[in-house]
Amino acid sequence: TFETQTILCQYNLVVLIKPEAPSLTINKENIEEYQAVTLTCSSLNGNPPPQYAWYRNSILVTSSDEQVTTTNNNSIYTFNVTRFDNSVLYECQIWNQALTMPLRIEQYLHVKYRPYVNILDETTIFSSEKNHIRKIIGIEQQQFNLTCHFDANPSPTSIYWLTNGTTIVSRKEN
Repeated sequence: TFETQTILCQYNLVVLIKPEAPSLTINKENIEEYQAVTLTCSSLNGNPPPQYAWYRNSILVTSSDEQVTTTNNNSIYTFNVTRFDNSVLYECQIWNQALTMPLRIEQYLHVKYRPYVNILDETTIFSSEKNHIRKIIGIEQQQFNLTCHFDANPSPTSIYWLTNGTTIVSRKEN
């Protein structure tokens, strides 16, 4: 004689769903040096929810480096910009088990900053960054070369050389 037995099997079915392509938004249209900027990377759907990673010029940004906050649908990266962030490529990558490769989106930052000036002669460097001025001494009737290096965004439209408050050379661009 055979006895009837009921066997119960339980399975958990996990359906993997690819997340949608990420979008990247910046909280400011005109970014100026020393301002706080927030980059937001968002993606909808996806099962499990995607994981996020931020890159600055292809280098992974860790949460300890800057302020990064992540939820199921987005990752928010907040930091103070300097002139060195101008033309830097920021990238957000997302992934989950349904993807074979991460999805990514990238954005260059355009940061406006004041002019930084370096004046060089054969022996001295004046730097506007260090806020110091040194006397530059030349010998009368001898040729003396000064070189002005500057960095600004946008580039200055006028450059003036002054001696004792009087303009000796100027250059204007249209």
